[in-house]
Amino acid sequence: MIIETKLGQFTAEKAGQSKDGQPIYRITSIPYAEADPFMPPVLRHNYPQEKLINSLETFCFPQKRILRWPNLFLKHHMMRAEWLPVHDSFSESAFMLNVWTSQIENKKPVLVYIHGGGDSGSGTVPIYDGANLAKQGIVLVTITYRVGLYGYLPIIENGTVNCNREAKDQQTALRWIKNHIEYLGGDPNNITLMGQSGGALSSLNQILNQGDEGLIHKAILCGGSFMQARSLQEGEELYQQFLEQNRLKDFAALSKLNIKQILRLKGRKAMAEIVDNEFFQEAPKTALEKGHYQPIPLLIGFNDDEFSMIELPIYYRAMGIATKAADFQKAIKKKYGVYAEELAAELENEAENLID
Repeated sequence: MIIETKLGQFTAEKAGQSKDGQPIYRITSIPYAEADPFMPPVLRHNYPQEKLINSLETFCFPQKRILRWPNLFLKHHMMRAEWLPVHDSFSESAFMLNVWTSQIENKKPVLVYIHGGGDSGSGTVPIYDGANLAKQGIVLVTITYRVGLYGYLPIIENGTVNCNREAKDQQTALRWIKNHIEYLGGDPNNITLMGQSGGALSSLNQILNQGDEGLIHKAILCGGSFMQARSLQEGEELYQQFLEQNRLKDFAALSKLNIKQILRLKGRKAMAEIVDNEFFQEAPKTALEKGHYQPIPLLIGFNDDEFSMIELPIYYRAMGIATKAADFQKAIKKKYGVYAEELAAELENEAENLID
């Protein structure tokens, strides 16, 4: 079906009905930005009036596909179809928003959800379907932003700094929502930002960014951790190590690669947030300590044994999880420094075994 708005025409699907009997509309793949690969996003302002703004086809940024057949034996919930963008098409231009709404004439509270992942996922992963939340009388928005090297590789070359693209994508999406969500039934002055795991970390970064003032009015952080952004010097070192590791001369050589070649590159350790004096004017920890953040209501939650979802031994070595008692003290001191012994003693009372 077609929805007419002052912004233009949207194609939508019915996804149930609200508590008062109003139809819920699922509006996918609304483009919020434009950018060449590895370049900063540019906010979309105008759309051709004679064409549909969006598409029912869904997209994700290029990422390694997770094989599903091994899960016949592993039985790991993160490898089930509802957690994966199995229905999305790969695109280097997947700057898309997805909206669930009803009665676009009424202005309702807006909940913006940032998915977790880091190097995978999209706003259209089946488990993030927003129909049930929209039935509660709100507008639900999910964001698809750049993941993996596309979003997190710091590019610092010949004095040019190009970092934190995933955070800039999210920020640009929030600006689009602030400017345009009223056309889809949302209240631009009542926006709650919510994220889970890596999405919670991203949401916190947005709260600590002064450029987001007025874009977020409340926030919900579901788990996640606290990011230690690297310095410009560290970012440049990571970038140079990445080029050497992949036998690339410079950014020009990187930009000539196609999607399949980029997905084969080595460089997960080079993915990092950088204090680039643009998105991050200062380190997130410093901003938090000095109170340089937006004073908004904040709900923080975590799950008992949350990290047990990473329960496959194949992950242990890469994540620095000690599996032998002889390695434990070294591993925990490396990760937690002066807090290591106190933390270990506290958690030992709850843990069932060393790995736990």
